[in-house]
Amino acid sequence: TTSQVTHATPAAFAAHVEHRKMVTEIAEQMLSAGPDVLLGGGEDEFLPQQETGCYAEPGERKDGRNLIAEAVANDYLYICDKRAFDSVDPQTTSRLLGLFSDEGMTRPFSPSLADMTEISIDILSKNGRGFFLMVESAQIDWASHDNDADKAISDTLELDDAVAIARKFADEAGQTLIIVTADHETGGMEVVLTPGGRSGEDGPYPMPNGGVFYVNWSTTGHTSFDVPVTSSGPASGLLAGAHDNTHIFQVMKSALNGE
Repeated sequence: TTSQVTHATPAAFAAHVEHRKMVTEIAEQMLSAGPDVLLGGGEDEFLPQQETGCYAEPGERKDGRNLIAEAVANDYLYICDKRAFDSVDPQTTSRLLGLFSDEGMTRPFSPSLADMTEISIDILSKNGRGFFLMVESAQIDWASHDNDADKAISDTLELDDAVAIARKFADEAGQTLIIVTADHETGGMEVVLTPGGRSGEDGPYPMPNGGVFYVNWSTTGHTSFDVPVTSSGPASGLLAGAHDNTHIFQVMKSALNGE
């Protein structure tokens, strides 16, 4: 993820707390859950107060625990910058923790979301029983809260690059379900082909055919708009049509169980 690894979406897969802001508890639970690969930002949530790591902001933990040191003691390889990331050998690495910012990752993301996706697949695919990988381009949402189309589009392209990595693996390995979706819409984004002269309108942005488009916004919050879901691979046909978002869980469960 390009957010903190303890942010709501990644946390939902490895922690269970009363509130999403309980980030230090989430960090502890995530490591206890033992994911093979955990990459993103949020270093300070793994460090005790007054202690700094690779980044300037001191830790947030009031319990005095250094979860990074604990992770290393439990056979995780810890990395915190692109240079260390590039030195990782996925063939000899079985557990990887990478925290590339004190909070959410900063632009330009380094490593990129595609880089993180590729090394995650390289490590996880060594498991003959298969694997599950969650990849999040988190700051599409953040940019949309700010009504910043430049960053929202840029981060969507980052996600597209990551999906291309996943599709390449799926084409070669087979029996791989890929799902691309969102948990909600943000900003009431509207794409138009002619400028409307509205306050806050972004653009023009070029299209491959030589035309341009503009982006309008209606809010800085979340909306109840439907979001797209695209998929490929086994059980992907179960996602055709309109569904409650909890249906996605059932499809993933079926795929993981080989149904």
